[in-house]
Amino acid sequence: NLVGKKQGNYKISPLILDSEFRGVASYGTQLLEFTERYVQSQSCRQLYCTVAGINEAALGFFLRHGFIIAGKSMSHYKSGVEECMLYKRFISTGELVTMDSEHISVRPFDYAHREQFETLVYQQVATYFKGVDDAWLQATFDGYERRNSGDINSKYKLMFEAVNHLGEFRGAVALTPKKGQPIK
Repeated sequence: NLVGKKQGNYKISPLILDSEFRGVASYGTQLLEFTERYVQSQSCRQLYCTVAGINEAALGFFLRHGFIIAGKSMSHYKSGVEECMLYKRFISTGELVTMDSEHISVRPFDYAHREQFETLVYQQVATYFKGVDDAWLQATFDGYERRNSGDINSKYKLMFEAVNHLGEFRGAVALTPKKGQPIK
């Protein structure tokens, strides 16, 4: 199953081969190569998929075919199972920058961007919410410092930042895990 997504991306969802034919006559490789030719004819930027980390055969298959692990997520599709997000890019970095000069990446918050974060909060958030001040900002950073505790009762925060291809700060998000696994 192949799903066309926004911005010229396609998702394999999923590539399944009967267990009797896995590793036989390159059926999986032929399916993947056909898929790659098709998405390239559609001006695809990248092809991506998810594979359960415990499915070592499938994970190895995609890695052997040039896919890269972009990240991992626990219990994304099935409780207690780690999913690996994989992608294969079909355009060069130069073409990517030309197509999307901002090329945003999301990564854990870097205190080197604290001043930009604070400026953004005061310009964009304080206008709409009461109580957004230096104490509120400090509480946010204090919560981020408690992130490794994993203790919901300590009200820790997870923070991520968006940066462009030059590493310049563009935005941030702060998340607070709650009891029962929801996130605010």
